[in-house]
Amino acid sequence: MNQLVNSFKNSDLYLQVKNQTRLQWLLLVVMLILAISLCERLIVAVNSQSNELSRSYELMEKLENVKAHPLSEKTISEIDTAFDSILKQMQTVNSVSVAEADALKQMESLVADVFKSLRMNLIGNDSLTLASYEVITIRVQASGQLEAANLVTLLEKIENSANQRLYTFQYSPRTSDRVEIVIDFQFLESNND
Repeated sequence: MNQLVNSFKNSDLYLQVKNQTRLQWLLLVVMLILAISLCERLIVAVNSQSNELSRSYELMEKLENVKAHPLSEKTISEIDTAFDSILKQMQTVNSVSVAEADALKQMESLVADVFKSLRMNLIGNDSLTLASYEVITIRVQASGQLEAANLVTLLEKIENSANQRLYTFQYSPRTSDRVEIVIDFQFLESNND
């Protein structure tokens, strides 16, 4: 081992580093950068594990709370009734493409009589499984000009529908009367099994 250390001390690399202070400082800076980078990665790893642990702990507390206070049969029955009521209000479709076409049609019927220079875009779709039901959500954007007098009428139309949810609403009154809305339309996919 001593011989290995002596051979390293006699090497050209060691002698160059020993004789040049700039090279020593450069190596020190590189080592500091590596140490800081390593510390940063360790901190990120510890923080992510800490966050995961706290989420798990919160979930466990919620589960223990549910176990300590179970739902009554009456509450479960009320939830089932409300769920069935919501499902009955939703329109049933055979496929996502039918849901997209119907969502565009519904958006047009909502805004065609109050928007000027109407433009509509289909933004996307998403599926969600609730119990044994498949719920399809279609997101549609509409933009155009809206007179201030028609604003309340538009919002009432949107609010009175059971299968849609206002996602975003941007309105510039008095300047250009430009409005842009994004609405999510929900449909129940029929089971053709």
